[in-house]
Amino acid sequence: MRVELFEVHFNNSNSIYIGGQTVSGKVVVKLTKATWIDSIDIKFTGRAKSKWDVSNGDSSKQYKATEVYIDSEHHLYRCRGENDLQPAGLHMYPFDFTLPSDVPSSFEGRRGFVRYLCVVTLDRGWKGVLQIEQDLTVIRHLDLNQVPHAGVIVVVVVVVAGGSKSRNSSSRSTAVVVEAAPVVAVLMVVVVMVVVVVVVVVVV
Repeated sequence: MRVELFEVHFNNSNSIYIGGQTVSGKVVVKLTKATWIDSIDIKFTGRAKSKWDVSNGDSSKQYKATEVYIDSEHHLYRCRGENDLQPAGLHMYPFDFTLPSDVPSSFEGRRGFVRYLCVVTLDRGWKGVLQIEQDLTVIRHLDLNQVPHAGVIVVVVVVVAGGSKSRNSSSRSTAVVVEAAPVVAVLMVVVVMVVVVVVVVVVV
């Protein structure tokens, strides 16, 4: 076989990416002899599929849905003619693809999934096609600064007053309304929760 090695190497070895990040790497091909190759292509896909049943008495109806988030193909190599042979040796074909920032996170569930896939195809014409598939894990971060009204947080803190000597003391309820930048608001909530825990431990 003239194609001794056919692999895809990602610069991110764990194949975990964040929406908006660039997926980059190289396709490695090692040939034992000069070989005619028609094309080398790389394709990135992302899709969601779901399936569920709705019962209605003795019968049930099945529903299916599919959404496509990514369908992008790139040419890494194209033959320029019948006599255009790739010489023997190691060949590397770099690639890069920027993920959309608004794609959902990868997911696997009983009724559906969200999957991202990288497919590399080496076409040798009548000699056949070689193909590599690599799963990608995509994580979408939620930026609260981009969410309207995310800075308005209502925290209701209930502090039980009293100790071992005053078990019958009435409880107090304090409502704290925070309106600030999302990051600051979250920090304030954490601080309030810590204070409440300390107060409860002390009085009880």
